[in-house]
Amino acid sequence: TEEDRAERIEKMKKSIWGTSLLGCRCFVIHPIMPYGADKDPEPEKLLEMNYEFMSALLPTAKEHGVVICLENMPMTQLSLSRPTEILEFVKTINSEYMQVCIDTGHCAVFGESPADAVRLTGKYLKVLHVHDNNGKMDLHWLPYYGVIDWDDFNKALHEIGYDGWLSIETNVSRKLPSDIKEHHQIGLSLIAKKLAE
Repeated sequence: TEEDRAERIEKMKKSIWGTSLLGCRCFVIHPIMPYGADKDPEPEKLLEMNYEFMSALLPTAKEHGVVICLENMPMTQLSLSRPTEILEFVKTINSEYMQVCIDTGHCAVFGESPADAVRLTGKYLKVLHVHDNNGKMDLHWLPYYGVIDWDDFNKALHEIGYDGWLSIETNVSRKLPSDIKEHHQIGLSLIAKKLAE
């Protein structure tokens, strides 16, 4: 409802303020999905709602020097999911305070190459959410455990001169013994370094 969106806008504004207090420069956000994750009966209305929602956040983002980064999604029926749709949306907003976050696993769910998404979004790309999967489900596996071509991904980052944020978004079992968790964290940092080199 409109009331729900107004309440969420205020919460997001507070989150942007909190982001700046923490010294962070980017705030990643998902498109709003008023019809649910897998339904999109009115694509034009969905876009209009997202334009209104994101535009309402921009003055706060500018005030606090925080860039809002719109993330691509894994919902195949949502009309604001793919990197091409996210980029078009960001270009239409036309603000230095609205840029792109590419989620590699979300690209793979569509059978799309994260490397191509990096090349497509280029200068608009400020944040990366990095994980792998089987090309069908958003599983948040470690890079190199699924279908993504990480060598091409790394090459694409170099091609566009990427100097933004890279966040490894993987699931870690709570059942792992603490000494193994420590080694797991070391492995994650080595993967991040490999992808960023």
